[in-house]
Formats: sequence, structure tokens, C-alpha cells
Amino acid sequence: MYKKFLISLVFISIILLTITHAQQRSIGKVEKAPEKADESVLDIPVKQWMGKRFIFLEKWRVLQEFGYNLSLSKNFYSRRGKPGEFEVETTYNLKYDKFVGKTIRVIDVEKKYSDDIVTFVEEESNMKVYAKPYKGYIDGIALLDDITKAKERWLGKTIYSKRRTITTYCEEMDKHGDVKVKFGEPLKVIDIWWGLHSIEPLWVIVETTSKEKGFVSTAFSWTNIYSDRWTEERPWENAFFEFNPKERYKWSDEIWELIDNRKVRIGMNKEQVKLSWGKPEKINKDIYQGLIREQWIYSSQYLYFDDDKLTAIQSR
Repeated sequence: MYKKFLISLVFISIILLTITHAQQRSIGKVEKAPEKADESVLDIPVKQWMGKRFIFLEKWRVLQEFGYNLSLSKNFYSRRGKPGEFEVETTYNLKYDKFVGKTIRVIDVEKKYSDDIVTFVEEESNMKVYAKPYKGYIDGIALLDDITKAKERWLGKTIYSKRRTITTYCEEMDKHGDVKVKFGEPLKVIDIWWGLHSIEPLWVIVETTSKEKGFVSTAFSWTNIYSDRWTEERPWENAFFEFNPKERYKWSDEIWELIDNRKVRIGMNKEQVKLSWGKPEKINKDIYQGLIREQWIYSSQYLYFDDDKLTAIQSR
């Protein structure tokens, strides 16, 4: 019995020594690996960009000389010496003609003081480039996945205008034009291209019922858009409907005429006002005798609602 006790005691001691030894192998501080995004999530914050691929967008001609606000060095504001063949003079930005249309992949996201530093590798040359996002935004690039998902969602489908115009573009003159359309007019999506700006990096190419062509600029996700602009709504919801609004909202022709002409009147509900004038700059709320009262503030007008009904309009 005593012999069995001694054997058990020795065995326990060996286990404890092994655990202690294993614990002592941890030395110093180890940074956590950058977070990876859930592939089903559309909106990806910078800290979850690891492995994500981006594309350098084309730019307006007048902006091309400034290049892209990314760098070949992590020393963003203390560069010295002559810029290299891939860098813009004076700013050390990446040259437009060297990177336009190329793809980069995120290989590291690190926190330095209060800033995120993102390391990319250019997929053709394996050259490393660096960026310091401002509020989660890097100008001149777009998430590669977004155009694929946008085509899966919209290509060949019908969307319905919210902006009352579609945009045209002449590459030779580098100028925009527009085609007027009615609010809620059906637009057939015939293609989707990369655009010229990271905030709305997609051009949804559409055709009207009268066969006129143009595009609606939008974003598919909130990825690489200023973090303080993120909302629960999708980024495209201020540009178009994915459903026929006149079938969903059974309102009178008079109401639709007011909305199409950007007008409001007493008695309209909140959704009708929002479709006509867009979102207010600010909403003030109050509850009086069980009634919810709201003041919607626009640039030159105050609108007052009792529950869902517009009851007063006041000039600022």
C-alpha cells in the first residue's frame, strides 16, 4: 500500500513539473494575430482586413498626377532623399501609372499608437506597400470582392431610381453628363464597372425604358468607407430601390407627383417625406401626453411630426 502511494506521488510530481516547465516557456509579449473577417459579412473593419484583396481604381485625369496615398515605407511623414521610380516627387505617394488596375493583398494589420498600419503585397511583383487608413478609409482602392458580389446581386435585374438622374461619362473629354429619370423609374442593370472614387467605387451601368444608357455610382459594402458614415442601411439604399416602390407603397398619384418633384405637404408620413427630401440632418424627439413628437431639421426647413404625420413646416 505504501509502495503504491509512493509511485502515485512520484507520478503526480512528474506531471506538475512538466506543467510548470511548459508554463515557463512563455517569454515576453506576443502580439495577437490580425483578425480575419467572416466571409459572409459584407462590411469589414480595418482590423479584419487580413488576407483581403483590393484593386487600385482609375482616377480623374486631373488627380492622376498626385498618385495614390500609399507608401513604399512605413515612415509616412519622415521620408528623405530622392523618390524612386514608383513614387511621386515631393509626396512619395505611389505613382498612378505604375499601380492603376493592379491588385494588392493585405498581409498585416498592426496598431501603432492610435493608428492602424496596413501592409499590402502587390500580387504581380510581390512589392510591399503600406497605408495608414483615416477613419478606416484609404483613398484610391476598393475591395475586390465587392464587384463580384454586386454582379451576383444586380446584373440582369431591374433597380428603381432614387436620384432622379443617371450619370453619363465621356472618357475623351473626362467629363460627366446626366439623363433625367423619374423617381422610382425602372432601370435594367446591363453591367457593373469599377468607378473613379473609393467612396462610391462601383458604376452600376443601366438602361432606361427609352433605351438611354448611363450609370448609378454606389458602394456595395461599407468596407473602406469612413467609419463614421457606416449605418444599418446598405450603402446603395440612397441611390436606388431593389423593388418597385409603387407596388410596395400604395400611395396616390398625387403623393408620387410630390415626391418626384421633391415637395412635401402637411399630412405626409415620414417615409414619404424621406423619399422626397432625403434623410434629415438631425432629428429631435419629445414625448407629450403619450404622443411622439419629432422635429426634422433640413438645411432651410424644420418639419414637425406627431407620431407618423407631418403637422407643421417652418423656415429656418
